[in-house]
Amino acid sequence: MKYNYTEDQLKAIETSESCFLVLGSAGTGKTHVLVERVLHLVSKQHLQIEKLLILTSNMNDMYQIKEKLNHEVDVSKLSIYTMDMFALKIILDFEGYQKKFVSQSYLETVKSECIKQFCKTDKIYLDYMRNPRIYPNITIEAENLYFERIEKEKLTLRFIPISYAISLLKKNESLRQQIISTYHTAMIDNAQDYKDEYIEFIQTFTNNTQDLYVLGNDDQNLSLTSLKETYLYQVYHSKKFSKILLVDNYKTDKSIMKLVTLIYHNQDRIDKVSKYMIDQHYRPSLSFHEFRKDIVEELIKDLEKLHQEGIEYSDIVLIVGNEEDKLYYEAVLNRAKIGMNIHVPHIDIESDAFLALMKYVDQYEKNDYNKSLFELVLSILNQALIASMDQNIILDLVAHFERLTRSNDLKEFILYILSEGYQQVFESIDNTVQVLYVEACRGLDFKYVFVPDVASCLKNDLEHSRRVMYNILYTARNFIYLYGLKNNHHVVMDELKEIISNWNAVKVPSSLYKNIIKSEHTYLTRDYQITFEHVLEKYKNYPKLSNELTYLIELIKNFDVLLNKGDKTTNVDIYMQAFRYFIQHTLKVTMDTLHDEKRTVIASYLSGGSSGVLDLEADYKKLILNDCLSEKFSTTELKGIHDIYRYLSASHHKNDDRKLPNQDLKQASENISIYRRFSNKEKINYYVSVIKFFDHIKLSDKKLQVIESSIE
Repeated sequence: MKYNYTEDQLKAIETSESCFLVLGSAGTGKTHVLVERVLHLVSKQHLQIEKLLILTSNMNDMYQIKEKLNHEVDVSKLSIYTMDMFALKIILDFEGYQKKFVSQSYLETVKSECIKQFCKTDKIYLDYMRNPRIYPNITIEAENLYFERIEKEKLTLRFIPISYAISLLKKNESLRQQIISTYHTAMIDNAQDYKDEYIEFIQTFTNNTQDLYVLGNDDQNLSLTSLKETYLYQVYHSKKFSKILLVDNYKTDKSIMKLVTLIYHNQDRIDKVSKYMIDQHYRPSLSFHEFRKDIVEELIKDLEKLHQEGIEYSDIVLIVGNEEDKLYYEAVLNRAKIGMNIHVPHIDIESDAFLALMKYVDQYEKNDYNKSLFELVLSILNQALIASMDQNIILDLVAHFERLTRSNDLKEFILYILSEGYQQVFESIDNTVQVLYVEACRGLDFKYVFVPDVASCLKNDLEHSRRVMYNILYTARNFIYLYGLKNNHHVVMDELKEIISNWNAVKVPSSLYKNIIKSEHTYLTRDYQITFEHVLEKYKNYPKLSNELTYLIELIKNFDVLLNKGDKTTNVDIYMQAFRYFIQHTLKVTMDTLHDEKRTVIASYLSGGSSGVLDLEADYKKLILNDCLSEKFSTTELKGIHDIYRYLSASHHKNDDRKLPNQDLKQASENISIYRRFSNKEKINYYVSVIKFFDHIKLSDKKLQVIESSIE
């Protein structure tokens, strides 16, 4: 999906400030700004992707960002984690992946075993446990042994990776400096979610030498934490940070945003008012019923009606407040045959199966194994003689992980499990209405949202409950269905009723922007666009060559539009012949200059050995050897130019007025047939390879002047 960004979004994307805060309401494009900021840093400021660190608070947001970047950069080189995953990575990279994360009761057992070792009799042990002061020597010796065992067995208390990582970094200044020097820019998303030790952790692995890019929205904080306790508050009031406020909501209907105005009653918030772009002119309802069965009856009717109108069930979600309601409504949807119990298995990280993976991972490098992660994990578990039942639990999680991430990295899978956030990662399933907790909706949005019991999602704290309702409402893009029980009262429900009763009086300002989403599809990736810009900049001092390349680039862009329209009636011959002319003349002149010779036809440079005396691969090696061509331009891409030229020539010969030999016509027909089997994306790739060639050739000014003078 492409965007015409608002002025504020563009400022946030292109800022030159080293410390910058993007504050924005839900739906104003913070995630898209973050993604575009990454691409801006990599493409325009030439920052190596490895020097970027992106941290967020939940896996839904993490994988959403990763997915958006996947087609634009090599995400395997990008460090993107939840805050807990990053803390775990620091710990395990430094201390080894054989570390064993255990419960408090496990550590108590270890401590008890250490004490028993220095108590000669059971009576002494019982006396010691009643009053340790009477045996000070046992205390000293048992504690020494306890800490020795913790270090030797690599034991760590579960669920506190942040505090452990802080301690580790403070004890090891060289490690801290190594992490600081690894990343030029740290991007901190969901700043409203971090407090206390999380703030200390951020401050521990960052310093004044790095750029900080922070994003957040205090209204999306789902904890009971006061705004003043959060990292967002610190950054918002820091003089080091420049900031921008995003207010233009591009994806939420005005009717939803009217309901959201209840958040303005909160005192503990940063003042901001969102503006709408979408208005479908409907008024939501809050439907009250005596019994839950009545809610179910109306809810199922509403769901079935939507489906009859052509709405996919996967565009709909039910949001509930507790485990009991989740199980109940999953059963309701199953009976109606429009739902499914989405069970993500839970793995005990103290189990032999998981420890087998931890033991293996220290010997493993992700680039050393070219099979799927599933095959690798299965092999490890088989070698460790893990029972099939335990194997199946882990393999189910591997399959879940691979579907979400398309990653083959065992270390990333380990972090994925240890952080335990995987329990709330959303996975869309066709023809299925899913039931989610409020917390599991973070980073997600749906066309239609149903809330079967609004009050069950809310708490006693009023300001917190408004924030919960804010997050529920903004999970809906277009329509929301609210239900409640008459005997379940909450102030927030009264506020919703008040808004609906005074609908026309509730004002939401209109954005100056009407639609920032570009609807057209393109085969021209961001990398291609960057290549176009670079080539035009590279040859700007050579007018004839620059004009030829500019014309060809515009031709490719127009051809891309044509292919995406799918209009088969348009005559594409003009595009074909323009490409053919460029290759026969401008590319031919360039090849002559690169090779310091003048061959009769371009085909002799683009030959696989049959249509000329020279071989394409030999020519390629010669250019590399003479440092006339970067190795980043592959033989495959050069063959791509060869393939597209064969088709262009074939197309020309088929339409040639001259009488050609039957053999030539037959060959032309075969080449055209091959070309027609190419996908539209492949066709564009081939044409772009011509531009990429000019991006990667290395020519002196003298030789460029020769080309310039040879262009007609």
